[in-house]
Amino acid sequence: MAGDIRQVVEWIYGTRSDQESLYHLISFVTEVGTKPVADYLLFGHDGHGINSYAMHYYLVRGPLALFVQEGWGGAYGDSVAEVQAVTERFRQAEALVYAVDAAQQRGAFKPDERLVVIARGFSRSIWRRLHGLAVDQNALFASPDWHEERDVLAAVTGMLSDA
Repeated sequence: MAGDIRQVVEWIYGTRSDQESLYHLISFVTEVGTKPVADYLLFGHDGHGINSYAMHYYLVRGPLALFVQEGWGGAYGDSVAEVQAVTERFRQAEALVYAVDAAQQRGAFKPDERLVVIARGFSRSIWRRLHGLAVDQNALFASPDWHEERDVLAAVTGMLSDA
């Protein structure tokens, strides 16, 4: 996808331009969980108000739907800690992408399966294997199949490596 990345709006880059604010992460998760979505990459800085800003990295590719949102640039933030947190999250995201590729090569994903991973630095981090599409947002998120993990990226990467 590297050759297709363009500036979408100020501070946001990616391969699609029909997105809403990256800060509304749940709408992206709902979209991928309830209707067919072509592969895409979106990343950048988005937020609102005095302290609600984050770096975002959204990758939908093959069986993976990865949504990373890490606090960045609010009025009350610690810039050194934020740089460390974002750097670590992006490193972990890269490791997860490689683990998904390897698992896919081993046949670990069914054709209708998507691994949905939500990694957020300031809210719940959860993941699930989605088989087919949910009928709506309520059905998608009400499912007991979601797993909450403190370090979701490392946990899912480890799970895929063990599979």
